[in-house]
Amino acid sequence: MSANRTTLSALERNWQMVNSAVSDVDEAAMAVRPNEDSNSMSWLIWHMSRVTDRFIHFRLTDKPQLWTVDAWHEKFNMPDEPNDIGMGWSSEQAAAWQAPSKDVLMGYFDQANAAAADYLNSITDAELEREIPWTA
Repeated sequence: MSANRTTLSALERNWQMVNSAVSDVDEAAMAVRPNEDSNSMSWLIWHMSRVTDRFIHFRLTDKPQLWTVDAWHEKFNMPDEPNDIGMGWSSEQAAAWQAPSKDVLMGYFDQANAAAADYLNSITDAELEREIPWTA
């Protein structure tokens, strides 16, 4: 199995586990922070989706992020800030974050993951060898 197929297979298992874990969880439960040092399930899914979207579009393909071009930021009632993926947020910021509906949350999760799958299915061995400079 090729490296990109192996990577995609691992990611798909992860995405399926997330979908399975939250399939019977209601929106209210998903928005609960178990304690002041933890984030809600909704926040964590948003964060994972943002990281995927930004990494695929900004780092790998140099295309606009789904967050902006498909106006997901509006559906989340958040600013159009393409660099905001939740990194460095204080506990207070995470506590103040308002989760959208579960349909919106999982819609973004699924679309970001589909973009990652499309990218991984399209790359060549030469592309896998490309070094990507790290910038904040």
